[in-house]
Amino acid sequence: MIYTDEKISNKYSILNYALDSLDINREEYYIGVSDLHYNLGELNDAINESIYAEKAGEASGCSFNEFNDIGIYMILFPYINDLWINKFYNKIIQPIKSYDEKYNTQLFDTAVKYVDNEGKVVETSKALFLHKNTVRYRITKIKELLHMENHEGSFYEQLSISIKLYNIINNL
Repeated sequence: MIYTDEKISNKYSILNYALDSLDINREEYYIGVSDLHYNLGELNDAINESIYAEKAGEASGCSFNEFNDIGIYMILFPYINDLWINKFYNKIIQPIKSYDEKYNTQLFDTAVKYVDNEGKVVETSKALFLHKNTVRYRITKIKELLHMENHEGSFYEQLSISIKLYNIINNL
């Protein structure tokens, strides 16, 4: 939906009115909302922002997203097919997935939940129904696989971006 009006004061009331008028259940769809744009020349930007916000919702499981709130997804979506993004993604994800296949482990699932829980071990252990020491062991094993034992901040940052890329790639 594209809405134009020179005096948009509250985009949420307009959006809610439109969704209610069309009898659209917000929980059944992924909805992406762009920033407000005041120049017709920015229409393509607005459309892309809406699409990226919607796709971020699919990747994260959130049904309503504004472009301004999708964080790192803002820069990942436009470059998802970039050679360097894919090299980075494979450098992180492939060793974990390969290890899981070879040894029948769940390191990748642990990594996903660890990122979902913003690097918090206790919350990750609860989400996976595991002891927190098991989660710590698995995270340490992932660090070893990636040769990042001494790079705590960088490790989480790279793992998080890679998991978000994984979510994008697997939801396109």
